Amino acid sequence: MPVITGNLADIKLIDILELIHHSRLTGRLELRHGEDKGEIYFEKGNVIHATTGTVEGKDALFLVYLWNEGDFEFYPNEEAPKRTIDEDIESIILDLSVKLDELQDIKDALDPFAIPVFTESTPSNEELKLSAVEWKILAQINGKSRIKDIAANLGISEIEVFKAVKNLISHGLVRIKKAISPDEVLDKSVMDEIIKKFTEYIGPISGIIVSEKIMQLGEKESEFPRNKVRQLIDLLANEVPEDSRDKFKKEMDALLSKHGI
Repeated sequence: MPVITGNLADIKLIDILELIHHSRLTGRLELRHGEDKGEIYFEKGNVIHATTGTVEGKDALFLVYLWNEGDFEFYPNEEAPKRTIDEDIESIILDLSVKLDELQDIKDALDPFAIPVFTESTPSNEELKLSAVEWKILAQINGKSRIKDIAANLGISEIEVFKAVKNLISHGLVRIKKAISPDEVLDKSVMDEIIKKFTEYIGPISGIIVSEKIMQLGEKESEFPRNKVRQLIDLLANEVPEDSRDKFKKEMDALLSKHGI
């Protein structure tokens, strides 16, 4: 049975490491973040092995360190299957902090579930000097593949992808789009209701205008986030004749309230 349980949203991994270290515990710390699982093994309080997915050692520890939420459980007296880390806890924590600082300017990309997408701007005419890995990552970008998917497809660590994405961002080639979970996406039936109501005020060109406004917000209709619906409504209201605008807004408020938005 686990003797320590909690969620990373309430306590940082570094604090957990220090707690286990000072208690000189031996065992396995299991962490879960969405579909991902991580394990950190301790011997008398010292970290000796870490793994997540196909990644092991300090790279695995860093990936787990990036998780800002997820359940964890510590199982005492479980031995590590191997030893991949041989440093004291102070050095490990310092190294984690340094790595994070190096990538802080692309903190949005430090989420394995984030999606790199091409920028709309035109890159400079300078000759691109990209590594082989960076070219391979560019070939993987399709607007759907997440950092973790790209790493898995190429058989490399997510850290390598983070670093490559950082360089691609600096060249103005890509930007980061946060992946949103299905429950954060506006239901298609609600979008259909919005378009139908908007059509009553604007006419048959309403669908085109809605598509333009969705693009203006940097989103796609098929994955439109619920938390941007009211922004969309405000943009659409500006297209409605002034003498009908207030009525349109009230009807939209009623529609969104009906769906708990």
